[in-house]
Amino acid sequence: MKRTLILGDTGLPKRSNDLLEVSNRIYDGKKHESWLLAFSPDQENLPEGFERIILVQDEGNICEDARYICAIIMDLHSTYAFDAILIPGTWIGRMVAPRLAKRLQVGLVAEINDVKTRDDALEFVRTAYSGNILSGIAITSSPPIILSIKPGIFTWEQKSGVNTIIQNYTKKLQSPSSLTCLKRKQRSVSYDIRDSKVLVSGGGGAKRAYPLLETLAKALGGEVSVSRKLVDQGIANRTIQVGQSGKIVNPRLYIAIGIDGAIQHVEGLRNVETILSVNTHSDAPICSISDVVVVGDAKIFIEKLLQRIALENEGTIHDQYRGERK
Repeated sequence: MKRTLILGDTGLPKRSNDLLEVSNRIYDGKKHESWLLAFSPDQENLPEGFERIILVQDEGNICEDARYICAIIMDLHSTYAFDAILIPGTWIGRMVAPRLAKRLQVGLVAEINDVKTRDDALEFVRTAYSGNILSGIAITSSPPIILSIKPGIFTWEQKSGVNTIIQNYTKKLQSPSSLTCLKRKQRSVSYDIRDSKVLVSGGGGAKRAYPLLETLAKALGGEVSVSRKLVDQGIANRTIQVGQSGKIVNPRLYIAIGIDGAIQHVEGLRNVETILSVNTHSDAPICSISDVVVVGDAKIFIEKLLQRIALENEGTIHDQYRGERK
């Protein structure tokens, strides 16, 4: 039977379910098994739908060491001979995938966003040249197929009746983790923007109004996200960056304040129901994909909108755009 190993998303384990859809497309509905390699201190909050979950007791830094993760996958592959290995396109996944492909001496297709069948052969689609073109890549090398998957692209439809076996990985590898934890610091951002139904996103034009973004997001029941420009300037944390080098999001409402809308940023928006952009330039690229465009100063817009929200609903808005998490 065909067997796929999926590296769990260390930041949000349940996001690993989306990679099950990739596994299903690879085998075109034929019978196969999907295994998950998860790093967690316990068995809580593990995703469903996998035939087997190999659980590594993370003592604090294993899931952040690409070399150690690669060594574990190599050890598992030598025992179970996987036909495909799927890696999430997260910051750690981008380091694991090429290292693993090199050690296994097989090809790697990075950041795929679709799986197709052409002439009875699998074709993996990815963007190229900053998202300006789509390229189809066929793998002709022997198994395993190694793919890294762009987050937020695939959606798995939950199926019942899968009995999951939990297997603890207790083997001590000869080459221990090369990372040493010197100090622990609480994350300044406790939420994941990929879960938000409403995002108030700031760009370079919102630098002066950045402190107000959180106030507006709270009033709308959402969260704050940013473009790369604010991250590079040290104003915002990279964990809330939207775009090609950040995270892919699909909120119901996306308010882009002071964002120019470069292709690298737009690449991070998938199936957004409504985009509202606020910009001093009506010809900014973000305006061409927006449902509503407000031409004006970001700070003035936020202040006026907060006043309107307070007047109409005493600080709340209609349930249509509430960012309540289910």
